[in-house]
Amino acid sequence: MISYTQARQAGLGVSDITLAGRNGGIIVDGVVDNGNGTYSPNTTSINAEQYWTAIGQRTPIAEPFVYDATNIRLRELVFGYSMPKRLLGNSGFTSIDFSLVGRNLFFFLNKAKYFDPEAGAGTGNLQGIESFNIPSTRDYGVNVKFGF
Repeated sequence: MISYTQARQAGLGVSDITLAGRNGGIIVDGVVDNGNGTYSPNTTSINAEQYWTAIGQRTPIAEPFVYDATNIRLRELVFGYSMPKRLLGNSGFTSIDFSLVGRNLFFFLNKAKYFDPEAGAGTGNLQGIESFNIPSTRDYGVNVKFGF
């Protein structure tokens, strides 16, 4: 997935990934044309602001902002209890069931690190692009079921 959010934050210098190179600058991988038909490795350093502003603006260079969408999460956890029939007696109920439910409790593994890869899923032209998505929600609940 491509994270447009991370690209914009990097372009503005507010992402933690922009800390690299603030002291001493950044040497961008690549080669330099020597002007005589030969090329040599780039050894020119630029400051971090120049680098991150150039690659993280409104039309970012995607490569630094591509994340693996692999994730393993605890999607749902339910603890339930059914009252034994002998305790129901003459209450008029044939069953009473209680349960505690939790959804999206946590990730065992989230390679995307900064965002929930499933929150950015879409079916339109922007598949695989995360763009200022709201954080995932955790849900907790209690269920009580009465049988007559």
